[in-house]
Amino acid sequence: MARPEQLSVGFWIDAGAEVGGGHATRTRCLARELTARGHRFRVAAEHPREVAAATRNQLEAAHARLEEMVSWGCDCWIVDRPHTDPAPAEHLARLRVNAPLLVCFDANDAAGAVCDVHISVLPRPVATGAALRLAGPRYAVIPAGDESRAGSAASEDAPADVLFAFGAADPAALSEAAVPVAAELADEFDVNLIVGPLVPAARRAALRTRTRDARLEVFEAPGDVARCMAGVRVAVLPFGLMLFEAISLGASIVMWHPSAAHAEVGRRFAAACAPWPCAGVGWGRAAAPRVADAVRRLAASPRPARPPVDRRGAQRIVDALEEAFRARSPRADAAPSFAMETG
Repeated sequence: MARPEQLSVGFWIDAGAEVGGGHATRTRCLARELTARGHRFRVAAEHPREVAAATRNQLEAAHARLEEMVSWGCDCWIVDRPHTDPAPAEHLARLRVNAPLLVCFDANDAAGAVCDVHISVLPRPVATGAALRLAGPRYAVIPAGDESRAGSAASEDAPADVLFAFGAADPAALSEAAVPVAAELADEFDVNLIVGPLVPAARRAALRTRTRDARLEVFEAPGDVARCMAGVRVAVLPFGLMLFEAISLGASIVMWHPSAAHAEVGRRFAAACAPWPCAGVGWGRAAAPRVADAVRRLAASPRPARPPVDRRGAQRIVDALEEAFRARSPRADAAPSFAMETG
């Protein structure tokens, strides 16, 4: 089937201490796939500097101003907003006027009523209204080995049963409480600790000092997430860093003091009847014993079948977008034809 002519794609995303860098990382992967196929893209974000930091300066974003975004004249808008700051439905409708195709990642019901395509790593999307739904780990956008190698090789090459991830949104007291738990578990499991690219330098240095005193090593967030997590049985995610990657790759999850956004993801995860085990606990030193107990319990549980990760999530998404655009664009001859995808 012939591909559509060159498309102009706009991304509306964000990154920062409160929302993490996953939205930016996912956008970088999709942008590379679009560029490889000859399409053009632009990125809008409320915090452009944080987007650049999250992608190690591989993605440039403009300040998200609605009228300026509309003036770009994009054929397609891909909206990947955090749950704590979703795009207002009226703004999505404004973008939708000039763009034949509106795509939303993990949309709420208000956005789902406006968008044409809904993409979710959950086994079944919860939002309603989207004409095309791409659901499940097949559509997870997982950074591959060539995405960013800076400081990542060690975390990918060091096998781990248990993975602790630290992001910029983690309260300092939480990271202080996590190190003793990791040290305790290291007597029973191979434990890795990774730190996200948005963590300030001072906090990064303090965390390294605490882990060095506990005879633990902290690695940079991996460039090849699938390789890093290949053997991980339990991922301990304070505040939710790498939550979607862990879900997509089938690791059991302990959510330690999840943010409001990731707590909502957990609720939606349960509503979608996801098969992977997940434990939610409080935060701080008082919750530390519960974290260790949850890790032991999940590690001893029968290991869930891991979904095959073939690194083609971004390709499948762009395939679907090209087909959907061909169907909806007035420049295309094909009649609209949408199908529910659950694999």
